[in-house]
Amino acid sequence: MPPTSYFSMPLPPPLLVDDVAASFEHLSPLGEHVLVEAALAVRKAVIGFASSSGWLNLDYRRFTTWARPLVSSDLHWLVLDPLFAIVHPCGMQRLRVHRVRTGKDWRIDIVNRDALDDAPPGEPLGLIDDTAFSGSTLVELGHMIRRSGRSIARVVLCSSTDYARAAFNSHWTKTTWFQCVAGPHRTIHLRDACPCLPFSGRPYASQPIIPTPEGPVPIRLPIVGREHGLWQYAFADPAVRRAVRRAVLRARSSVIERLSAALRTEATIADLSLLGSSVSLPDSPTAAVTPATTLASIGSF
Repeated sequence: MPPTSYFSMPLPPPLLVDDVAASFEHLSPLGEHVLVEAALAVRKAVIGFASSSGWLNLDYRRFTTWARPLVSSDLHWLVLDPLFAIVHPCGMQRLRVHRVRTGKDWRIDIVNRDALDDAPPGEPLGLIDDTAFSGSTLVELGHMIRRSGRSIARVVLCSSTDYARAAFNSHWTKTTWFQCVAGPHRTIHLRDACPCLPFSGRPYASQPIIPTPEGPVPIRLPIVGREHGLWQYAFADPAVRRAVRRAVLRARSSVIERLSAALRTEATIADLSLLGSSVSLPDSPTAAVTPATTLASIGSF
């Protein structure tokens, strides 16, 4: 049985994946104007502390460059990593898999389960993801693939822990495992520290998606400053945690100011949908919010 929390697992060295620029590719022109400067300020703060602490820092583009030659045309590939670009539409398919916070625990949600039906029946598949910590996502997905009558030939990852690899290999002994960064690592995505960036934060079960005329705005749990998860381990030093949190709070204020100035009115939750795909509200509000709720009125934004 996998552990129920990160706290029950041994802690391998930290790896900071700098995927901020890759997130920028999903922004609209307005999103670039509003979010890029704030995100780069947070990025500078986090990288500064990571470098002084001796963490390994990996540019996300190094992972994609390394992974491309492994994505061969003899397999149908399911891409779990939301930032990994689909370059062979006939042989690669996006599979949206989320770790969703439910109270003190997490569950695995697969948004588009029908994507498996489009894969060649009875054929082996390849999986592409960025990281694996507990291995629970890959294991659960592997069971789904097996039940559909298919198998997993290859797994391509940026990094993982030994625990994740062992958990997966206990079920699939014939799968070839490719890993960009050698050795076990607990991996942190830099985009998670940047307010509103596409695919930042974590889904929260109790917070529904907010529908707006321009598209849905999900509410996602901010990572920095929370009591659980890898960021807590990374910023165990209170001084570091306070400094990064200050950078994040300044970035949030900048987002509100720049968006309001661009729209010439007080920015609302609905306006976040104008910034690009998968831009979210980084919050866990205790009071009900609507598309018309102003960002400035949300105290923890």
